[in-house]
Amino acid sequence: MAKKSKSDKSRVQAVDIALSVMSTLATSQGMSASELASKIGATAALMSAILQKLVDRSFIFKDLLDLYWLGPQLHYLGGHLSERNALVQASTDTLEWIVAETHDNAAVLMREQLDAVLVTSRGSREVFSLQPIAASRGPLQNGGGGKVLLAYAPQEIIDQVIDTYIHVFSPAHIRTREDAIKLLDAIRRDGLYVSNGESHPDLRVVGVPVYNAHGRVVAALLVMCFKDRFTDEHKNQLIEIARIGTKRISSRLG
Repeated sequence: MAKKSKSDKSRVQAVDIALSVMSTLATSQGMSASELASKIGATAALMSAILQKLVDRSFIFKDLLDLYWLGPQLHYLGGHLSERNALVQASTDTLEWIVAETHDNAAVLMREQLDAVLVTSRGSREVFSLQPIAASRGPLQNGGGGKVLLAYAPQEIIDQVIDTYIHVFSPAHIRTREDAIKLLDAIRRDGLYVSNGESHPDLRVVGVPVYNAHGRVVAALLVMCFKDRFTDEHKNQLIEIARIGTKRISSRLG
């Protein structure tokens, strides 16, 4: 086994100290750099460098009294993981029920900044191995899940997506801000969006919003099938199943 170099050992030590800093601050009311260095057993110079890196990445912040606290990035990650885990637990049974009822596919997505990210899914490997679905992440301006999440996103997110990506918005006829706003208004009015080949040309997707106990949209439930199955009758069935499914998941979150 190769021996670790001095630089490797220094990096491991720095990572260990950074983790110790965040663990210590998690149970404190704010600490100075000297207090952290003394408690963790690091030199003042090393502690100063590590604290600055953590501040730069928003994992911690320094107040006006030069005391350090856990930063917004850790709170975001903690809340995001908690919400993600809650969605998985609340939706598993419902996704399995949807697949059993429709013999199609179901998934739950949530928003991460300007992306729609897969949380959990059930159904055919044939569907979930298709690109770009297999990437488990896609832009909000495309696809059934992304469009639902965008419709219920804060206004600043909607503005950013439209201003930046209107030239690649889907469907392709949406090329002005006015058209995009009308589409998002319609999604909120109807409580659903039907995507015809946006994520993949062979797929049809019904997307509906999922609410938490406070009435906030936290995810999108998708029911997906191949286009050759998407008759008017089957489309209506998928819409009905999706509406029932989101009520089940939302009630579990409550």
